[in-house]
Amino acid sequence: MSRHEMDDQLFRLCKADLRLYPSRKRRYEWLRKRLATLDKSNDGVARRPEGTASRPTETAVMLKLDGDELQELEAYMSMMDAYFSLLSKDEYDVIRLTFVEEKNWSAVIDELHIHERKYYRLLEAAIMRYAIMSGIGYAYERDKKRHKSVQQM
Repeated sequence: MSRHEMDDQLFRLCKADLRLYPSRKRRYEWLRKRLATLDKSNDGVARRPEGTASRPTETAVMLKLDGDELQELEAYMSMMDAYFSLLSKDEYDVIRLTFVEEKNWSAVIDELHIHERKYYRLLEAAIMRYAIMSGIGYAYERDKKRHKSVQQM
């Protein structure tokens, strides 16, 4: 399937999702560090330094929410690691430079010494793999079919 066969809206949706990777990765690393450095007592409630007011319920809720978010981000990072491993070296380089290092297309083609057409071919192939791997393509097609059936009623 080429990009022309792939719904343009789905293609843009996948690109937008890939653009969120750097901020999700930073958040994941920050949460891991934050939860690892909290001084926990035996009952699992984080303790504040002496002389500050403690709100154990609020702290416990925040720890739970942070822990849940960390689990979601761990699953996302695991999926992204699997996605990166499926890409060819050229596709990986294009995705890494475009979305992880956030370089524009001209900087990517200069760094990789490739033609603009090859850049877009590699980008399209990698984004199609992402749509399949992440489930975005499936969810998008499912919702599109539901929307059509509702309109026909």
